[in-house]
Amino acid sequence: CGDGHEEGFEQGDDGNRTPFDSCSPTCTAEPQCAGGQCTAVCGDGLKFPQEACDDGNAANGDGCSATCQIEPGYTCNVSTLSPPDQLVIPILYRDFLYAGTTSPGPGHPDFEAFGGAATGLVMQDLGADGEPVYASSTGSGSAVVITSAQSFYWWYHQQQCTGGTCTDNPYDKLVAADASGNPMTLTLTRLASGAYQFDTSAFFPIDGLGWGTSQNILDPNNFSFTSELRYVFTYQGGEVLNFRGDDDVYVFINGKLAVDLGGLHGPESGSITLDASAASNLGLAVGGMYQIAVFQAERHTIGSNYQLTLSGFVHAISDCHSVCGDKVVTSDEVCDDGTNDGSYGGCMPGCQARGPYCGDGKTQTDHD
Repeated sequence: CGDGHEEGFEQGDDGNRTPFDSCSPTCTAEPQCAGGQCTAVCGDGLKFPQEACDDGNAANGDGCSATCQIEPGYTCNVSTLSPPDQLVIPILYRDFLYAGTTSPGPGHPDFEAFGGAATGLVMQDLGADGEPVYASSTGSGSAVVITSAQSFYWWYHQQQCTGGTCTDNPYDKLVAADASGNPMTLTLTRLASGAYQFDTSAFFPIDGLGWGTSQNILDPNNFSFTSELRYVFTYQGGEVLNFRGDDDVYVFINGKLAVDLGGLHGPESGSITLDASAASNLGLAVGGMYQIAVFQAERHTIGSNYQLTLSGFVHAISDCHSVCGDKVVTSDEVCDDGTNDGSYGGCMPGCQARGPYCGDGKTQTDHD
């Protein structure tokens, strides 16, 4: 995976292992969620309302076709994925240098430069590219905490293209893999309550990566980066998201701002319960597939905390199996005559064997 050649069970291979670019770090299809509600990608294993089924592959003959239609002789039920012990979610980091730095690269003007918390720094809706959009340098506060729309753009973008000319991000080093080359992930562990949580008061996931340098002689950890995490779920009602951390944190659900912890600050908490009121505000409908997008920025040297808790967020999946007795012989059935009572020349119950027949090597006295 990542060599640019689609092979074996890969659903695509775009030549990298970077998440959120339509091809996942494990070379599976990613749902398309830019701008809000997700649209189906047949074969990703997630059952979207506009699909008749989705069994996680693009193969025919297993009950769910390559176009996510239920095949003759099968039935497909919609169920929720059994809770695993952990949720392992891809996450993308961008490493930055402090403002005023000139070596080993140019410092970003928004990192280790300001102080003060503020809401309203970003727009209420994600941009068409699925990334946050700058709204204000001060937001609800009185002091500047973001230099400009242009400086904020580089927090979560690798290129800016205008009139056919593209400019690379001059400040960041993209970190999509760890030192061993494995895709970066965030692992949430299932609690006794059934909720999933990642929690640390020492959130330094890219130490030694990116620019590969520490800028604080008193602390070897990397305090200057942004993170981007996305998770798709099927809305049922009552889901709860909690976040506690620093510095900036912006959580979007269905492309709309749900938690706003902007600016530079110590650990702060925000949460949202997806009840009927929240569903109305966020444009959610029961059974629809939507995306949580969590954008965070660590840009000050005192403390780095990250706690994300997800409660009740599930995926709808397809469970397809053949129907014995419908007179359609599927790939996992030996025969199906619609009766399947074991009579001579017919099929046995369960559709896994033929009944007595001429040539089976057994003499049936009433059919000799």
